[in-house]
Amino acid sequence: MLFGFLAGCFLVLAFCLHNLKRARIHQDWELKPNLLLTRHPLVFLSGKRSFFYFLSYWNHLPQMLRAHGYETQVLHLPWKNTKSRRLWLHHFLLSSSQSLHLVIDNSSYPELTDLIRHQNYPCIASITWIQNGVLLQNTPTLKGFHHPLEELSEIEVSTKSPWFWKLHLLVTNQPLSWSLSALGWQMQKSLRDIFLDRVKFLAERDLIQGSTSPNL
Repeated sequence: MLFGFLAGCFLVLAFCLHNLKRARIHQDWELKPNLLLTRHPLVFLSGKRSFFYFLSYWNHLPQMLRAHGYETQVLHLPWKNTKSRRLWLHHFLLSSSQSLHLVIDNSSYPELTDLIRHQNYPCIASITWIQNGVLLQNTPTLKGFHHPLEELSEIEVSTKSPWFWKLHLLVTNQPLSWSLSALGWQMQKSLRDIFLDRVKFLAERDLIQGSTSPNL
């Protein structure tokens, strides 16, 4: 029994160290000049997490946008409990005093869409959904939402999903076909360009909506 306890502690420590190592990986990318910045911050919702995957949920995506001058935040929702995550997100959106551009992945999609189907949150300026493969059968449809939701399909890359991501999908009851590359893992130039095109569009829309000029 003692051996099992020690083995369990060792595994937990190993998983924590592995997450820390992944979170500290440095990645360089070429910066695009003269990008129009959004008036509202970009808020990345953390999806479901486990001991196999919990630090730096979005990997380098928020850092890449910050390097280009955008204001980004990562909202850390509860790890796995769907009801707790939905309730926490509901209170966050109600209490926010500023407009937000939300970025979600597949695991956060059902929770957010369940909220916005029944209630309007004035703080939501936009919702960007990084779709990653086929969703679960009980995933809600896009009908009846109070907010526009735009889908960004994942660009196919050659990088295979690492072992810890496969284990994470198993313990969080998510499809094994979902790829970690959609969350910025070993970010390819194609995914970087998709994100920059999206935030450029949001910045242009912020400018138009915030302007009183009849010429815009």
